[in-house]
Amino acid sequence: DELVYVHGAASRGVLAVNLYQVTGNPDTGSTCACSIVGNSTGGGSCACFPQEVMTGCTEGGTLGTDQALGFHATFTVANPGAGGYIDSITVVDPGHGFIGIPEINIATGGTGCTLAQYQVFLAATSSSVVKVERGALGTTAATHTVGTSVSKIDWPLRGTANTPGTQYYFRMAAYNDAGLSNYQYYEHAISELSPRLLPTFGGQTVEITMEGGGVTPANTTIYFGHRLVNGSIDYNRSKTCDSVTVADIAGTRLTCVTPPWVGKSHDLMVEYKSGIIRRVSYVTNAVNYPAPVLSSVFPVQVIAGQEAVITIAGLHFGLNQTDVIGAIRTSTGEKPCTPLTLTSDTSATCTLKADPLIPHTGNLVVGVGTTWSGGQQNTTASGIESRIKEIDPPAEVQLTLAVDIETIPEGSPAPPPFLGA
Repeated sequence: DELVYVHGAASRGVLAVNLYQVTGNPDTGSTCACSIVGNSTGGGSCACFPQEVMTGCTEGGTLGTDQALGFHATFTVANPGAGGYIDSITVVDPGHGFIGIPEINIATGGTGCTLAQYQVFLAATSSSVVKVERGALGTTAATHTVGTSVSKIDWPLRGTANTPGTQYYFRMAAYNDAGLSNYQYYEHAISELSPRLLPTFGGQTVEITMEGGGVTPANTTIYFGHRLVNGSIDYNRSKTCDSVTVADIAGTRLTCVTPPWVGKSHDLMVEYKSGIIRRVSYVTNAVNYPAPVLSSVFPVQVIAGQEAVITIAGLHFGLNQTDVIGAIRTSTGEKPCTPLTLTSDTSATCTLKADPLIPHTGNLVVGVGTTWSGGQQNTTASGIESRIKEIDPPAEVQLTLAVDIETIPEGSPAPPPFLGA
């Protein structure tokens, strides 16, 4: 538990300091953002301004403002020297009571740091910052006096299973002269997944915004899949999103690399294990894969009464043979591919057995996904790109010519060539 004394109402403080402004429009479902070194994310036309990088930094230092309102931040430098630049900024004290957005500058250190043209330290502020004081700290008066005034409170964290000292779930309350507030419990909960529509061949890096993600990925596993009736993870119908990273020290942004899969809809599940603690958060139907697209078939004409092998080209077939089926739909019925063989995410072959009742004239349809893997989605059962036609087999013709060879004497010369007028 943690008790903090709240001094007055909330006001403006500095939550982060940036060196680049975001411009442009992101891909659907994404948000434009700039890293501390000017790398843009979000796709689309997202960009960072200015495009140049600062130079000349030989050492790290601290940031401050010209207002005595408590703001304090530290920064580190990469590649110290002529090409040195700031590669991280950490807000130690957000300050309190700013009227507007404060001007940030280097307070100490940072020797030689030269900002690029049009580059400034940009303060990201919040009007929900309060000044607090610890109500209890340590076991002695001296310890309490040293640590009582705080702008943010660091919590004990747990990073290794069965090893105490790195992450616990906690509750906190605030109090002032009017009394004690209700306790607030910090949960393990998912807020957002970006992007939600994923490629069937995998390899997409996604970001999960959540609460209680921890400071290390060691104890966290991310799943795309389904849950059992009792709400627990159905591990047999779920796949892991691997290469998990924690993108911030608060554990509110996790990233992972998606597995190849298909299916109309899956749940997102984040599982945290540490010692005897196990927490699972989920968002129903958060993950989607695109429906398959059939772009061409070859050959487009097949011989009646014979087995036909059709090569299918398209998109979003996935990489799992058991997730894909195919059939030809005709005016007299539907005949499945026996088999449909998946060769890649973009191609497959369909073998159609001869059947006198169902001719090979119609549209090929590919179905991707099953109930097991999130629901089936089909290609469009119309259009010239998926149509094949049955033609009659070659005909054998016998011709008998009645010629009286006795009227042609042996050794007769060839007739003269015809000369046109």
